[in-house]
Amino acid sequence: MVAAAVVQRSREGLKFTDTISWNEVLDLQPGVFDDEIDLPSEIKQIVPFLMENLPEELRSLIESTAYPFLSRHLSNSFGIWELPISPDSENLGSAMYPSASYFNHSCDPNITKVRRGRSVLFVTSKEISKGQELCISYGHTERQVEERQQVLRDWWGFNCNCPRCIKELKEIEFKKET
Repeated sequence: MVAAAVVQRSREGLKFTDTISWNEVLDLQPGVFDDEIDLPSEIKQIVPFLMENLPEELRSLIESTAYPFLSRHLSNSFGIWELPISPDSENLGSAMYPSASYFNHSCDPNITKVRRGRSVLFVTSKEISKGQELCISYGHTERQVEERQQVLRDWWGFNCNCPRCIKELKEIEFKKET
């Protein structure tokens, strides 16, 4: 992936390129929230490999691309997962669509992702009122609220305060009180 990002950066400004720009990638939220991912160590392994294997004219872009790209890829990419989804599911691939990365999460989303080849379409899944925020699910909405909350904290670094979570957490608190 880093090699592809380096190659893409080297092609910026050329007429045949219709993909995202490096500035669009840099505009995305960086983040590494999982303690199991040691991104600096991974980059220390990736950079020497790329320096040895990429053409000399691309080498000047490797170090300045690796960390910014990977940190944004981890928090902004859409994965393709082996079905059925379980803790043992394998990630079959992923892609970064910068404009789609601006959708916020809801455990009760009103739009869904539909893949068409290498493209992703976002389609409404319920009636949407004028001015209502469009939200996707970052996954695992079938789980109980505490588990969803933990996954969202661990993988995306935020506490979900969507209407569904608020309602389910209030119900749990009410049961504890009675």
